[in-house]
Amino acid sequence: MKGEPIVLGAPNVLRGGSHTGCVAAAEMIAKGLCNVLASDYYYPAMALSPFVLTGEDETGLADAWRLVSQGPAEALQLHNRGMIAPGLRADIVLVETKPQPRVVATIAGGRLVHLADGRLIGSR
Repeated sequence: MKGEPIVLGAPNVLRGGSHTGCVAAAEMIAKGLCNVLASDYYYPAMALSPFVLTGEDETGLADAWRLVSQGPAEALQLHNRGMIAPGLRADIVLVETKPQPRVVATIAGGRLVHLADGRLIGSR
């Protein structure tokens, strides 16, 4: 239907295409034909796919990240989340990018709810 969100699988981005021979998500995203990346069968793909889409050139990272944050929130009509702005819920995912992207902390509703390895980024 016109105006409906276009949802594609984030694992498709990681694999470089569909495992069933369907359309490649990265091609659709490049054409502006994707609003949401879903975890599908592999939940880590949500945090990894924006980095795969942008590669070493992180200039498009904000646009790529919207596919796993703002896009899903808008599709589900969750108007109080999906981006960082005054008055919103304050859900934040901290990602360490080197040597490869991994979630190191998660803040939900303004509260620290996950801390990998018991440390914050840059602390030793």
